[in-house]
Amino acid sequence: MLSPTLLYLLKANGALLLFALAYFGLLRRLTFFTLNRFYLLFALLFSAVYPALPVPALLPPVAAVPVVLVLPEVTTAAGLSPVTAPAPVDWNAVVLAVYVAGVALGLLRLLVQLLSLARLLRLSRPAVVSGAAVRVLPGDVSPFSFGSTIYLNPARHPAPELAAVLRHEQVHVRHWHTLDVLLAHLAQAAAWCNPAAWLLRRALLDNLEFLADHAALQSGLDRRAYQYSLLRLSQAQPGPALVSHFTFPTLKNRVAMMNTPLSSTGQLARYFVAGPLVLAAALGFSGARAQGAGPVVPVAAHEASAQPDREHTTDYHITHYLDGKVSSIADELKLGAENVASMVALKGGAARKISGNPQDEYVMVMTSKQNQNRPDVLAFNQKVAAAEARAASTRPVPAPAARRRPAGQPSSVRTVQGVRLASAPASSAAPAASQPSGPPPVYYVDGKVTRDGLANVAPDAIASVNVFKGEKARELAGNAGAAGVVVITTKQRQDAPEVRAFNEKLGIAASPPAPAASVPYLAAPALAYITQHYPAARLLGVSEVKAADATPSHYQANIVMGRRPAYLLFDAQGQFISESYTSYLK
Repeated sequence: MLSPTLLYLLKANGALLLFALAYFGLLRRLTFFTLNRFYLLFALLFSAVYPALPVPALLPPVAAVPVVLVLPEVTTAAGLSPVTAPAPVDWNAVVLAVYVAGVALGLLRLLVQLLSLARLLRLSRPAVVSGAAVRVLPGDVSPFSFGSTIYLNPARHPAPELAAVLRHEQVHVRHWHTLDVLLAHLAQAAAWCNPAAWLLRRALLDNLEFLADHAALQSGLDRRAYQYSLLRLSQAQPGPALVSHFTFPTLKNRVAMMNTPLSSTGQLARYFVAGPLVLAAALGFSGARAQGAGPVVPVAAHEASAQPDREHTTDYHITHYLDGKVSSIADELKLGAENVASMVALKGGAARKISGNPQDEYVMVMTSKQNQNRPDVLAFNQKVAAAEARAASTRPVPAPAARRRPAGQPSSVRTVQGVRLASAPASSAAPAASQPSGPPPVYYVDGKVTRDGLANVAPDAIASVNVFKGEKARELAGNAGAAGVVVITTKQRQDAPEVRAFNEKLGIAASPPAPAASVPYLAAPALAYITQHYPAARLLGVSEVKAADATPSHYQANIVMGRRPAYLLFDAQGQFISESYTSYLK
Protein backbone atom coordinates (compact mmCIF):
# COMPACT_ATOMS: atom_id res chain seq x y z
CA MET A 1 0.00 0.00 0.00
CA LEU A 2 1.28 3.45 -0.87
CA SER A 3 2.26 5.74 1.97
CA PRO A 4 0.42 9.09 2.25
CA THR A 5 3.47 10.95 0.88
CA LEU A 6 3.77 8.73 -2.20
CA LEU A 7 0.02 8.94 -2.76
CA TYR A 8 0.27 12.73 -2.66
CA LEU A 9 3.12 12.68 -5.21
CA LEU A 10 1.22 10.28 -7.46
CA LYS A 11 -1.86 12.48 -7.51
CA ALA A 12 0.13 15.70 -8.00
CA ASN A 13 2.10 14.26 -10.92
CA GLY A 14 -1.07 12.82 -12.42
CA ALA A 15 -2.69 16.25 -12.35
CA LEU A 16 0.38 17.78 -14.06
CA LEU A 17 0.08 15.18 -16.80
CA LEU A 18 -3.61 15.98 -17.33
CA PHE A 19 -2.90 19.72 -17.56
CA ALA A 20 -0.06 19.12 -20.04
CA LEU A 21 -2.24 16.95 -22.27
CA ALA A 22 -5.02 19.55 -22.25
CA TYR A 23 -2.61 22.41 -23.00
CA PHE A 24 -0.75 20.80 -25.90
CA GLY A 25 -3.94 19.28 -27.27
CA LEU A 26 -6.22 22.34 -27.13
CA LEU A 27 -4.45 25.60 -26.20
CA ARG A 28 -0.86 25.55 -27.47
CA ARG A 29 -1.53 27.22 -30.84
CA LEU A 30 -3.91 29.91 -29.59
CA THR A 31 -2.71 33.53 -29.50
CA PHE A 32 -4.41 34.28 -26.16
CA PHE A 33 -1.00 34.50 -24.52
CA THR A 34 -2.20 36.07 -21.26
CA LEU A 35 -4.83 33.38 -20.79
CA ASN A 36 -2.25 30.71 -21.53
CA ARG A 37 0.03 32.23 -18.92
CA PHE A 38 -2.63 32.04 -16.23
CA TYR A 39 -3.62 28.53 -17.31
CA LEU A 40 -0.03 27.27 -16.97
CA LEU A 41 0.48 28.99 -13.60
CA PHE A 42 -2.80 27.54 -12.36
CA ALA A 43 -1.72 24.08 -13.55
CA LEU A 44 1.48 24.21 -11.49
CA LEU A 45 -0.14 25.62 -8.35
CA PHE A 46 -3.29 23.48 -8.44
CA SER A 47 -1.32 20.27 -8.98
CA ALA A 48 0.70 21.04 -5.85
CA VAL A 49 -2.26 21.71 -3.53
CA TYR A 50 -5.11 19.63 -4.90
CA PRO A 51 -4.04 16.28 -3.34
CA ALA A 52 -4.46 17.91 0.08
CA LEU A 53 -7.90 19.36 -0.67
CA PRO A 54 -10.65 17.81 1.52
CA VAL A 55 -13.26 16.12 -0.64
CA PRO A 56 -16.34 15.20 1.47
CA ALA A 57 -18.10 11.88 1.17
CA LEU A 58 -21.58 12.59 2.53
CA LEU A 59 -22.84 9.13 1.66
CA PRO A 60 -20.42 6.71 3.32
CA PRO A 61 -20.35 3.10 2.13
CA VAL A 62 -22.02 0.50 4.27
CA ALA A 63 -19.41 -1.30 6.33
CA ALA A 64 -19.57 -3.58 9.31
CA VAL A 65 -18.40 -2.22 12.63
CA PRO A 66 -15.22 -4.19 13.39
CA VAL A 67 -15.17 -6.37 16.49
CA VAL A 68 -11.66 -6.85 17.78
CA LEU A 69 -10.53 -10.14 19.26
CA VAL A 70 -7.12 -9.91 20.93
CA LEU A 71 -5.44 -12.84 22.62
CA PRO A 72 -2.89 -12.08 25.34
CA GLU A 73 0.72 -12.94 24.65
CA VAL A 74 2.46 -15.55 26.77
CA THR A 75 6.02 -16.64 27.26
CA THR A 76 7.54 -19.16 24.90
CA ALA A 77 8.13 -22.69 26.06
CA ALA A 78 11.32 -23.28 27.97
CA GLY A 79 14.35 -24.11 25.88
CA LEU A 80 12.93 -22.73 22.65
CA SER A 81 14.70 -19.83 21.01
CA PRO A 82 12.71 -17.20 19.13
CA VAL A 83 12.96 -17.38 15.38
CA THR A 84 14.14 -14.12 13.86
CA ALA A 85 12.17 -13.32 10.73
CA PRO A 86 13.90 -11.26 8.07
CA ALA A 87 12.83 -7.63 8.16
CA PRO A 88 10.67 -6.79 5.13
CA VAL A 89 11.92 -4.18 2.71
CA ASP A 90 10.05 -0.90 3.05
CA TRP A 91 9.63 -0.13 -0.64
CA ASN A 92 7.71 3.04 0.16
CA ALA A 93 10.78 4.37 1.95
CA VAL A 94 13.09 3.28 -0.89
CA VAL A 95 11.01 4.96 -3.59
CA LEU A 96 10.60 8.09 -1.49
CA ALA A 97 14.35 8.27 -0.86
CA VAL A 98 15.09 8.07 -4.60
CA TYR A 99 12.47 10.72 -5.30
CA VAL A 100 13.81 13.07 -2.63
CA ALA A 101 17.33 12.62 -3.98
CA GLY A 102 16.14 13.71 -7.43
CA VAL A 103 14.39 16.75 -5.94
CA ALA A 104 17.54 17.68 -4.04
CA LEU A 105 19.63 17.52 -7.23
CA GLY A 106 17.09 19.70 -9.06
CA LEU A 107 17.12 22.30 -6.31
CA LEU A 108 20.92 22.22 -6.23
CA ARG A 109 20.99 22.88 -9.97
CA LEU A 110 18.64 25.85 -9.51
CA LEU A 111 20.86 27.20 -6.72
CA VAL A 112 23.93 27.01 -8.96
CA GLN A 113 22.07 28.96 -11.67
CA LEU A 114 21.10 31.65 -9.17
CA LEU A 115 24.71 31.90 -8.02
CA SER A 116 25.84 32.41 -11.63
CA LEU A 117 23.36 35.29 -11.89
CA ALA A 118 24.79 36.79 -8.70
CA ARG A 119 28.26 36.58 -10.25
CA LEU A 120 27.05 38.49 -13.35
CA LEU A 121 25.50 41.11 -11.09
CA ARG A 122 28.91 41.73 -9.53
CA LEU A 123 30.57 41.94 -12.96
CA SER A 124 28.03 44.40 -14.40
CA ARG A 125 27.76 48.13 -13.83
CA PRO A 126 24.65 50.33 -13.65
CA ALA A 127 23.82 52.63 -16.57
CA VAL A 128 20.90 54.43 -18.27
CA VAL A 129 20.21 53.51 -21.91
CA SER A 130 17.46 55.33 -23.84
CA GLY A 131 15.94 56.46 -20.57
CA ALA A 132 15.84 52.94 -19.08
CA ALA A 133 17.94 51.79 -16.10
CA VAL A 134 20.03 48.77 -17.06
CA ARG A 135 23.16 46.95 -15.98
CA VAL A 136 25.89 46.79 -18.61
CA LEU A 137 27.68 43.48 -19.13
CA PRO A 138 31.05 43.06 -20.82
CA GLY A 139 31.46 40.92 -23.94
CA ASP A 140 29.06 39.67 -26.59
CA VAL A 141 26.21 38.34 -24.42
CA SER A 142 22.52 37.99 -25.21
CA PRO A 143 20.34 40.53 -23.39
CA PHE A 144 18.08 39.22 -20.61
CA SER A 145 16.17 40.40 -17.56
CA PHE A 146 15.82 39.04 -14.05
CA GLY A 147 13.48 40.57 -11.53
CA SER A 148 13.36 44.31 -12.18
CA THR A 149 16.80 44.49 -13.81
CA ILE A 150 17.72 44.39 -17.51
CA TYR A 151 21.18 43.08 -18.43
CA LEU A 152 22.76 43.88 -21.83
CA ASN A 153 25.78 45.34 -23.64
CA PRO A 154 24.49 48.38 -25.55
CA ALA A 155 27.70 48.57 -27.59
CA ARG A 156 26.78 45.31 -29.35
CA HIS A 157 23.41 46.51 -30.69
CA PRO A 158 22.62 49.05 -33.43
CA ALA A 159 20.18 51.78 -32.40
CA PRO A 160 17.00 50.22 -33.95
CA GLU A 161 17.85 46.81 -32.51
CA LEU A 162 18.64 48.30 -29.10
CA ALA A 163 15.19 49.90 -28.98
CA ALA A 164 13.54 46.56 -29.81
CA VAL A 165 15.60 44.77 -27.17
CA LEU A 166 14.66 47.29 -24.48
CA ARG A 167 10.94 47.14 -25.29
CA HIS A 168 11.00 43.32 -25.20
CA GLU A 169 12.81 43.11 -21.87
CA GLN A 170 10.71 45.89 -20.33
CA VAL A 171 7.62 43.73 -20.90
CA HIS A 172 9.26 40.94 -18.89
CA VAL A 173 10.08 43.37 -16.09
CA ARG A 174 6.68 45.11 -15.96
CA HIS A 175 4.72 41.84 -15.78
CA TRP A 176 7.05 40.09 -13.30
CA HIS A 177 7.79 37.19 -15.59
CA THR A 178 10.70 36.20 -13.36
CA LEU A 179 8.22 34.78 -10.83
CA ASP A 180 6.81 32.51 -13.54
CA VAL A 181 10.32 31.36 -14.45
CA LEU A 182 11.21 30.50 -10.85
CA LEU A 183 7.92 28.69 -10.29
CA ALA A 184 8.43 26.63 -13.45
CA HIS A 185 11.94 25.60 -12.38
CA LEU A 186 10.76 24.71 -8.87
CA ALA A 187 7.94 22.58 -10.31
CA GLN A 188 10.43 20.83 -12.59
CA ALA A 189 12.69 20.06 -9.62
CA ALA A 190 9.77 18.82 -7.49
CA ALA A 191 8.40 16.59 -10.29
CA TRP A 192 11.70 15.72 -11.96
CA CYS A 193 10.59 12.21 -12.95
CA ASN A 194 7.43 13.45 -14.68
CA PRO A 195 7.85 14.43 -18.36
CA ALA A 196 4.82 16.71 -18.00
CA ALA A 197 6.75 18.96 -15.59
CA TRP A 198 9.53 19.48 -18.17
CA LEU A 199 7.04 20.09 -20.98
CA LEU A 200 5.03 22.59 -18.93
CA ARG A 201 8.19 24.47 -17.93
CA ARG A 202 9.21 24.77 -21.59
CA ALA A 203 5.67 25.79 -22.56
CA LEU A 204 5.54 28.46 -19.85
CA LEU A 205 8.90 29.98 -20.85
CA ASP A 206 7.96 29.96 -24.54
CA ASN A 207 4.62 31.61 -23.76
CA LEU A 208 6.38 34.41 -21.86
CA GLU A 209 8.48 35.10 -24.97
CA PHE A 210 5.34 35.05 -27.14
CA LEU A 211 3.70 37.53 -24.79
CA ALA A 212 6.73 39.87 -24.80
CA ASP A 213 7.10 39.65 -28.60
CA HIS A 214 3.42 40.48 -29.08
CA ALA A 215 3.62 43.48 -26.73
CA ALA A 216 6.79 44.76 -28.45
CA LEU A 217 5.19 44.54 -31.89
CA GLN A 218 2.07 46.29 -30.61
CA SER A 219 4.27 49.27 -29.68
CA GLY A 220 4.92 49.95 -33.39
CA LEU A 221 8.05 47.95 -34.27
CA ASP A 222 8.40 46.56 -37.78
CA ARG A 223 7.64 42.83 -37.69
CA ARG A 224 10.27 41.77 -40.25
CA ALA A 225 13.04 43.95 -38.77
CA TYR A 226 12.19 42.63 -35.31
CA GLN A 227 12.44 39.03 -36.49
CA TYR A 228 15.82 39.66 -38.15
CA SER A 229 17.02 41.21 -34.90
CA LEU A 230 16.04 38.04 -33.05
CA LEU A 231 17.91 35.95 -35.59
CA ARG A 232 21.07 38.02 -35.12
CA LEU A 233 20.77 37.97 -31.32
CA SER A 234 20.58 34.17 -31.36
CA GLN A 235 24.19 34.11 -32.61
CA ALA A 236 25.50 35.92 -29.52
CA GLN A 237 26.94 34.17 -26.50
CA PRO A 238 24.02 32.77 -24.45
CA GLY A 239 23.35 34.20 -21.01
CA PRO A 240 22.71 32.19 -17.83
CA ALA A 241 20.65 29.05 -18.40
CA LEU A 242 17.99 30.23 -15.93
CA VAL A 243 17.02 33.27 -18.02
CA SER A 244 18.44 32.66 -21.51
CA HIS A 245 15.84 31.26 -23.90
CA PHE A 246 17.63 31.78 -27.23
CA THR A 247 17.58 28.28 -28.69
CA PHE A 248 16.82 27.46 -32.29
CA PRO A 249 13.51 25.61 -31.59
CA THR A 250 12.37 28.48 -29.38
CA LEU A 251 13.29 31.08 -32.00
CA LYS A 252 11.47 29.12 -34.67
CA ASN A 253 8.34 28.92 -32.52
CA ARG A 254 8.50 32.64 -31.72
CA VAL A 255 8.70 33.60 -35.39
CA ALA A 256 5.87 31.19 -36.22
CA MET A 257 3.62 32.64 -33.51
CA MET A 258 4.37 36.21 -34.66
CA ASN A 259 3.16 35.23 -38.13
CA THR A 260 0.09 33.35 -36.87
CA PRO A 261 -3.23 35.20 -37.32
CA LEU A 262 -4.92 36.19 -34.06
CA SER A 263 -7.26 33.54 -32.70
CA SER A 264 -10.97 34.25 -33.04
CA THR A 265 -13.18 34.85 -30.04
CA GLY A 266 -14.89 31.53 -30.64
CA GLN A 267 -11.67 29.74 -29.78
CA LEU A 268 -12.15 30.83 -26.16
CA ALA A 269 -14.50 27.87 -25.84
CA ARG A 270 -11.44 25.63 -25.67
CA TYR A 271 -10.62 27.00 -22.22
CA PHE A 272 -14.10 26.04 -21.02
CA VAL A 273 -13.34 22.50 -22.14
CA ALA A 274 -9.72 22.13 -21.02
CA GLY A 275 -10.05 23.58 -17.49
CA PRO A 276 -13.22 21.84 -16.26
CA LEU A 277 -12.16 18.57 -17.90
CA VAL A 278 -8.92 18.44 -15.95
CA LEU A 279 -10.53 19.59 -12.69
CA ALA A 280 -13.32 17.02 -13.00
CA ALA A 281 -10.84 14.21 -13.62
CA ALA A 282 -8.57 15.18 -10.72
CA LEU A 283 -11.26 15.92 -8.14
CA GLY A 284 -13.32 12.95 -9.29
CA PHE A 285 -10.43 10.65 -8.46
CA SER A 286 -10.08 12.13 -4.96
CA GLY A 287 -13.83 12.00 -4.41
CA ALA A 288 -13.93 8.34 -5.40
CA ARG A 289 -11.16 7.55 -2.92
CA ALA A 290 -12.94 9.43 -0.13
CA GLN A 291 -16.24 7.72 -0.94
CA GLY A 292 -14.74 4.25 -1.13
CA ALA A 293 -12.49 4.51 1.86
CA GLY A 294 -15.13 3.54 4.42
CA PRO A 295 -14.50 3.42 8.14
CA VAL A 296 -10.94 2.70 9.21
CA VAL A 297 -10.56 -0.74 10.77
CA PRO A 298 -8.22 -0.67 13.76
CA VAL A 299 -4.88 -2.32 13.28
CA ALA A 300 -5.65 -4.78 16.00
CA ALA A 301 -8.62 -6.08 14.02
CA HIS A 302 -6.38 -6.98 11.10
CA GLU A 303 -3.84 -8.55 13.41
CA ALA A 304 -6.49 -10.56 15.22
CA SER A 305 -8.02 -11.87 12.02
CA ALA A 306 -4.58 -12.73 10.69
CA GLN A 307 -3.58 -14.78 13.73
CA PRO A 308 -3.36 -18.54 13.16
CA ASP A 309 -5.75 -20.86 14.98
CA ARG A 310 -3.83 -21.26 18.22
CA GLU A 311 -6.12 -23.79 19.85
CA HIS A 312 -3.93 -26.52 18.32
CA THR A 313 -0.55 -24.95 19.10
CA THR A 314 1.71 -25.88 22.00
CA ASP A 315 1.92 -22.30 23.36
CA TYR A 316 -1.32 -22.56 25.34
CA HIS A 317 -4.75 -24.13 25.13
CA ILE A 318 -7.92 -22.13 24.45
CA THR A 319 -11.51 -23.25 23.99
CA HIS A 320 -13.99 -21.27 21.90
CA TYR A 321 -17.74 -21.22 22.48
CA LEU A 322 -20.32 -19.92 20.01
CA ASP A 323 -23.90 -19.73 21.26
CA GLY A 324 -23.05 -22.04 24.17
CA LYS A 325 -21.37 -24.73 22.05
CA VAL A 326 -17.71 -25.48 21.43
CA SER A 327 -16.57 -23.91 18.16
CA SER A 328 -13.41 -22.64 16.43
CA ILE A 329 -11.99 -19.31 15.27
CA ALA A 330 -13.01 -20.20 11.72
CA ASP A 331 -16.67 -20.51 12.80
CA GLU A 332 -16.49 -17.18 14.62
CA LEU A 333 -14.97 -15.38 11.66
CA LYS A 334 -17.55 -16.97 9.36
CA LEU A 335 -20.29 -15.49 11.54
CA GLY A 336 -19.27 -11.94 10.65
CA ALA A 337 -18.70 -9.02 12.99
CA GLU A 338 -22.06 -7.46 12.20
CA ASN A 339 -23.85 -10.56 13.58
CA VAL A 340 -22.03 -10.64 16.97
CA ALA A 341 -24.13 -9.64 19.98
CA SER A 342 -21.46 -10.03 22.68
CA MET A 343 -18.06 -11.51 23.33
CA VAL A 344 -16.40 -12.42 26.65
CA ALA A 345 -12.82 -13.49 27.32
CA LEU A 346 -12.06 -15.52 30.46
CA LYS A 347 -8.73 -16.87 31.63
CA GLY A 348 -7.22 -18.96 34.35
CA GLY A 349 -9.55 -20.49 36.90
CA ALA A 350 -12.60 -18.69 35.48
CA ALA A 351 -11.91 -20.22 32.06
CA ARG A 352 -11.52 -23.73 33.48
CA LYS A 353 -14.72 -23.27 35.51
CA ILE A 354 -16.64 -22.83 32.25
CA SER A 355 -15.00 -25.50 30.11
CA GLY A 356 -14.17 -28.08 32.79
CA ASN A 357 -10.88 -28.72 31.01
CA PRO A 358 -7.87 -28.42 33.37
CA GLN A 359 -5.63 -27.67 30.38
CA ASP A 360 -7.55 -24.55 29.36
CA GLU A 361 -5.81 -21.25 29.99
CA TYR A 362 -8.38 -19.17 28.08
CA VAL A 363 -12.02 -19.42 27.08
CA MET A 364 -13.59 -17.16 24.46
CA VAL A 365 -17.40 -16.96 24.57
CA MET A 366 -19.23 -15.41 21.61
CA THR A 367 -22.97 -14.94 21.22
CA SER A 368 -24.69 -14.26 17.92
CA LYS A 369 -27.54 -11.79 17.54
CA GLN A 370 -29.72 -14.51 16.02
CA ASN A 371 -29.54 -16.83 19.03
CA GLN A 372 -28.90 -14.44 21.91
CA ASN A 373 -32.43 -14.95 23.34
CA ARG A 374 -32.50 -18.72 22.96
CA PRO A 375 -33.09 -20.36 26.39
CA ASP A 376 -30.01 -22.60 26.33
CA VAL A 377 -27.83 -19.67 25.22
CA LEU A 378 -29.23 -17.46 27.99
CA ALA A 379 -28.54 -20.18 30.58
CA PHE A 380 -24.96 -20.64 29.35
CA ASN A 381 -24.33 -16.87 29.35
CA GLN A 382 -25.62 -16.65 32.94
CA LYS A 383 -23.02 -19.25 33.91
CA VAL A 384 -20.37 -17.20 32.12
CA ALA A 385 -21.54 -13.99 33.83
CA ALA A 386 -21.28 -15.67 37.24
CA ALA A 387 -17.71 -16.78 36.53
CA GLU A 388 -16.93 -13.31 35.24
CA ALA A 389 -18.33 -11.69 38.40
CA ARG A 390 -16.23 -13.96 40.61
CA ALA A 391 -13.14 -13.10 38.56
CA ALA A 392 -13.83 -9.36 38.81
CA SER A 393 -14.14 -9.58 42.60
CA THR A 394 -10.67 -11.02 43.01
CA ARG A 395 -7.42 -9.08 42.89
CA PRO A 396 -6.26 -8.88 39.27
CA VAL A 397 -3.09 -10.80 38.54
CA PRO A 398 -0.35 -9.29 36.40
CA ALA A 399 -0.66 -9.87 32.68
CA PRO A 400 1.38 -12.79 31.30
CA ALA A 401 4.94 -11.84 30.41
CA ALA A 402 5.32 -10.79 26.82
CA ARG A 403 6.73 -13.29 24.38
CA ARG A 404 10.41 -12.64 23.76
CA ARG A 405 10.85 -10.57 20.63
CA PRO A 406 13.80 -10.69 18.29
CA ALA A 407 16.05 -7.65 18.50
CA GLY A 408 14.86 -4.84 16.30
CA GLN A 409 11.30 -6.10 16.01
CA PRO A 410 8.86 -3.22 16.66
CA SER A 411 6.72 -3.24 19.74
CA SER A 412 3.02 -3.97 19.33
CA VAL A 413 -0.04 -1.98 20.28
CA ARG A 414 -3.18 -3.98 21.02
CA THR A 415 -6.63 -2.45 21.18
CA VAL A 416 -9.71 -4.08 22.69
CA GLN A 417 -13.03 -2.38 21.97
CA GLY A 418 -16.45 -3.69 22.90
CA VAL A 419 -14.97 -6.87 24.54
CA ARG A 420 -15.48 -7.63 28.21
CA LEU A 421 -12.38 -9.07 29.90
CA ALA A 422 -12.29 -11.09 33.12
CA SER A 423 -9.45 -12.88 34.84
CA ALA A 424 -8.86 -15.13 37.79
CA PRO A 425 -5.72 -16.43 39.44
CA ALA A 426 -4.32 -19.53 37.83
CA SER A 427 -5.15 -22.69 39.75
CA SER A 428 -2.49 -24.74 41.41
CA ALA A 429 -2.96 -27.36 38.70
CA ALA A 430 -1.67 -24.97 36.05
CA PRO A 431 1.86 -25.65 34.76
CA ALA A 432 4.56 -23.63 36.42
CA ALA A 433 5.76 -22.34 33.06
CA SER A 434 2.47 -20.43 32.64
CA GLN A 435 2.86 -18.48 35.89
CA PRO A 436 3.68 -14.83 35.23
CA SER A 437 6.98 -13.48 36.43
CA GLY A 438 8.53 -10.03 36.71
CA PRO A 439 6.95 -6.70 37.65
CA PRO A 440 3.29 -5.98 36.84
CA PRO A 441 2.34 -3.62 34.01
CA VAL A 442 1.58 0.04 34.63
CA TYR A 443 -2.16 0.82 34.54
CA TYR A 444 -3.75 4.11 33.47
CA VAL A 445 -7.49 4.61 34.04
CA ASP A 446 -8.93 7.67 32.31
CA GLY A 447 -5.48 9.21 32.00
CA LYS A 448 -4.35 8.66 35.60
CA VAL A 449 -1.95 6.06 36.99
CA THR A 450 -3.58 3.51 39.30
CA ARG A 451 -2.21 0.60 41.28
CA ASP A 452 -5.55 -1.22 41.39
CA GLY A 453 -5.55 -2.15 37.69
CA LEU A 454 -8.98 -3.45 36.68
CA ALA A 455 -10.09 -4.18 40.24
CA ASN A 456 -12.22 -1.03 40.60
CA VAL A 457 -13.47 -0.93 37.00
CA ALA A 458 -16.59 -2.86 36.09
CA PRO A 459 -16.21 -4.72 32.77
CA ASP A 460 -19.38 -3.18 31.35
CA ALA A 461 -18.02 0.31 32.12
CA ILE A 462 -14.96 -0.10 29.87
CA ALA A 463 -15.01 1.78 26.57
CA SER A 464 -11.56 0.68 25.38
CA VAL A 465 -8.38 -1.02 26.57
CA ASN A 466 -5.04 -0.31 24.89
CA VAL A 467 -1.89 -2.26 25.68
CA PHE A 468 1.54 -0.84 24.82
CA LYS A 469 4.67 -2.96 24.95
CA GLY A 470 8.35 -2.67 24.18
CA GLU A 471 9.88 0.71 23.40
CA LYS A 472 6.51 2.46 23.31
CA ALA A 473 5.75 1.34 26.87
CA ARG A 474 9.17 2.51 28.09
CA GLU A 475 8.60 5.89 26.47
CA LEU A 476 5.35 6.23 28.44
CA ALA A 477 6.40 4.88 31.86
CA GLY A 478 10.20 4.57 31.82
CA ASN A 479 11.70 1.41 33.32
CA ALA A 480 8.43 0.73 35.15
CA GLY A 481 6.84 0.02 31.76
CA ALA A 482 9.09 -2.96 31.02
CA ALA A 483 6.14 -5.32 31.53
CA GLY A 484 3.83 -3.14 29.48
CA VAL A 485 1.45 -0.22 29.91
CA VAL A 486 -2.32 -0.72 29.99
CA VAL A 487 -4.46 2.34 29.18
CA ILE A 488 -8.12 1.92 30.16
CA THR A 489 -10.83 4.40 29.14
CA THR A 490 -14.26 4.20 30.73
CA LYS A 491 -17.50 4.95 28.96
CA GLN A 492 -18.40 7.57 31.57
CA ARG A 493 -15.19 9.59 31.10
CA GLN A 494 -14.26 8.90 27.48
CA ASP A 495 -15.56 12.27 26.29
CA ALA A 496 -13.96 14.30 29.10
CA PRO A 497 -11.51 16.89 27.68
CA GLU A 498 -8.56 15.75 29.80
CA VAL A 499 -9.16 12.06 28.94
CA ARG A 500 -9.55 12.82 25.25
CA ALA A 501 -6.35 14.93 25.32
CA PHE A 502 -4.43 12.14 27.08
CA ASN A 503 -5.62 9.52 24.58
CA GLU A 504 -4.84 11.73 21.60
CA LYS A 505 -1.34 12.29 22.97
CA LEU A 506 -0.82 8.51 22.94
CA GLY A 507 -2.31 8.17 19.47
CA ILE A 508 -5.45 6.43 20.75
CA ALA A 509 -8.38 7.27 18.51
CA ALA A 510 -11.78 7.75 20.07
CA SER A 511 -14.17 4.87 19.52
CA PRO A 512 -16.46 5.70 16.61
CA PRO A 513 -20.03 6.13 17.76
CA ALA A 514 -22.69 3.72 16.67
CA PRO A 515 -24.60 5.08 13.69
CA ALA A 516 -27.78 6.83 14.69
CA ALA A 517 -31.07 5.49 13.51
CA SER A 518 -31.50 6.89 10.05
CA VAL A 519 -34.53 8.90 9.07
CA PRO A 520 -35.29 9.81 5.47
CA TYR A 521 -35.05 13.55 6.00
CA LEU A 522 -32.33 16.16 5.86
CA ALA A 523 -33.11 19.39 4.05
CA ALA A 524 -30.82 20.61 1.28
CA PRO A 525 -29.56 23.65 3.27
CA ALA A 526 -28.30 21.28 5.96
CA LEU A 527 -26.32 19.24 3.42
CA ALA A 528 -24.92 22.44 1.97
CA TYR A 529 -23.91 23.62 5.46
CA ILE A 530 -22.09 20.34 6.18
CA THR A 531 -20.28 20.44 2.84
CA GLN A 532 -19.16 24.05 3.37
CA HIS A 533 -18.14 23.96 7.03
CA TYR A 534 -17.07 20.31 7.41
CA PRO A 535 -15.60 19.39 4.01
CA ALA A 536 -13.56 16.46 5.40
CA ALA A 537 -16.38 14.98 7.49
CA ARG A 538 -18.34 11.79 6.86
CA LEU A 539 -22.09 11.75 7.51
CA LEU A 540 -23.01 8.62 9.50
CA GLY A 541 -26.70 9.20 9.89
CA VAL A 542 -29.59 11.53 10.74
CA SER A 543 -31.86 11.27 13.79
CA GLU A 544 -35.08 13.03 14.65
CA VAL A 545 -34.96 15.00 17.92
CA LYS A 546 -38.52 15.34 19.10
CA ALA A 547 -39.48 18.32 21.23
CA ALA A 548 -41.28 17.92 24.56
CA ASP A 549 -44.04 20.27 23.46
CA ALA A 550 -45.86 20.46 20.13
CA THR A 551 -43.12 22.42 18.38
CA PRO A 552 -41.66 20.95 15.17
CA SER A 553 -38.93 18.36 15.52
CA HIS A 554 -35.27 19.09 14.95
CA TYR A 555 -32.84 16.84 13.12
CA GLN A 556 -29.44 15.72 14.37
CA ALA A 557 -26.71 14.95 11.83
CA ASN A 558 -24.10 12.54 13.21
CA ILE A 559 -20.75 13.23 11.51
CA VAL A 560 -17.19 11.98 12.02
CA MET A 561 -14.11 14.13 11.37
CA GLY A 562 -11.33 11.56 11.11
CA ARG A 563 -12.22 9.52 14.20
CA ARG A 564 -13.78 12.36 16.19
CA PRO A 565 -17.59 12.33 16.37
CA ALA A 566 -19.68 15.47 16.33
CA TYR A 567 -23.40 16.25 16.27
CA LEU A 568 -25.04 19.08 14.32
CA LEU A 569 -28.58 20.20 15.06
CA PHE A 570 -30.81 21.59 12.27
CA ASP A 571 -34.41 22.70 12.16
CA ALA A 572 -37.00 21.22 9.81
CA GLN A 573 -35.96 23.62 7.03
CA GLY A 574 -32.31 22.59 7.30
CA GLN A 575 -31.08 25.74 9.06
CA PHE A 576 -28.14 25.22 11.42
CA ILE A 577 -28.92 25.57 15.16
CA SER A 578 -25.94 24.33 17.17
CA GLU A 579 -22.97 21.94 17.35
CA SER A 580 -22.07 19.49 20.10
CA TYR A 581 -19.70 16.63 20.80
CA THR A 582 -22.43 14.77 22.67
CA SER A 583 -25.70 13.58 21.20
CA TYR A 584 -28.82 15.71 21.50
CA LEU A 585 -30.93 12.58 21.90
CA LYS A 586 -32.12 12.08 25.46
